[in-house]
Amino acid sequence: ANWIYLAYSPNVLFFSDAITIIGIITALYLISPLLYTFLLYPIVNKALAPLARLYEAMMHYSPSAPTAPLKIKTGNEIEGLCNMYNQMTSKITQQIQEIQDKEHANAVTNYKLLATQIDPHFIYNTMNIINIMARQGKDREIIEINSALIKILRERLNSKLSIVDTLEKELGSLYQYQVIMNYRYEKQVSISIDVDDTL
Repeated sequence: ANWIYLAYSPNVLFFSDAITIIGIITALYLISPLLYTFLLYPIVNKALAPLARLYEAMMHYSPSAPTAPLKIKTGNEIEGLCNMYNQMTSKITQQIQEIQDKEHANAVTNYKLLATQIDPHFIYNTMNIINIMARQGKDREIIEINSALIKILRERLNSKLSIVDTLEKELGSLYQYQVIMNYRYEKQVSISIDVDDTL
């Protein structure tokens, strides 16, 4: 009953299981990059592509040049972020438009207020010139001054919501103004205008 059992096993047989395990681990280590490249990377890339689109849209967003709403349908948090981004950009664009409209309205109001302050004084001086010309019997000059004044006043009365209708009309009013000023200051008023014909 007190026997001792001895067994002899070669190293190859003893380490065969360990060598197999090490071989499997090494193979997995070498194969895993290939598996990632051909299997996991396309899946990950497809999942992250909408996020990349959203990132690009945010990076290139400009309030001065708003783009069409971004359409992403993923059914997860990325789609929710996209919807929030679209709402945010839409609200920013709307607020900018409101500010521009308000600034334009203020500019028109200030212009009209300035015009109402200038016009009576200008009309008074012009009528005074006409009176002087009438005493001197200068009928042709009176007609020219009066015609210029009529054109200026008609342009003023026709401008309702816009400061300047067209550049051509504004220059026309300026030339009529020069006609009157030349009579007032004895042909000493000169105007030099450099405007592209296409404008």
